[in-house]
Amino acid sequence: MKKDDLILSIKRLSDAFGISGFEDDVLTVIREEGIDLGVFSEDRMRNLYLHRPDYKEGLPTIQLNAHTDEVGFMVKAIRPDGMLEFIPIGGWIATNVPAHQVMVKNMAGDYIPAIVASKPPHFMTETERNAPLDISHMVLDVGASSSEEIINEYQIGIGAPVTPLVPCSYDAIHDTFIGKAFD
Repeated sequence: MKKDDLILSIKRLSDAFGISGFEDDVLTVIREEGIDLGVFSEDRMRNLYLHRPDYKEGLPTIQLNAHTDEVGFMVKAIRPDGMLEFIPIGGWIATNVPAHQVMVKNMAGDYIPAIVASKPPHFMTETERNAPLDISHMVLDVGASSSEEIINEYQIGIGAPVTPLVPCSYDAIHDTFIGKAFD
């Protein structure tokens, strides 16, 4: 595989959305990228296996383990004003969450852009401004102004997966990537 092709493959994997329990997009990319490498199978636990049809008896078997999920969020409530309350999926530090761009997967399977918002500082009390911000005080804003709009137009429901929007990029000078899900 040429380096340019490898870079594109890594970008596709990093850019795929797949919080825990919702890894379908990542598995699709893996299958597409590995189509010429062998035959894929999947078990009930959603483990994906690649079998080489040209395996010769007596040669060593190699196992490569990886996980396909990433940290993200899940919609836990829809407020009357159209804001979405959410819970973290995976390990998050609360100070890293505000102002993140995210994508909310709606009931039609489409991704809706949103921003993580919190109470503006000019509406906070002095005590609130000096206290650490908690994820429970943050919301997702997709631009809707009512819960009806969220449900009927955006087709977002409780339990919708939410993925950080961090497009993968490659720095050719330093031969490094910046993106999400590189653990």
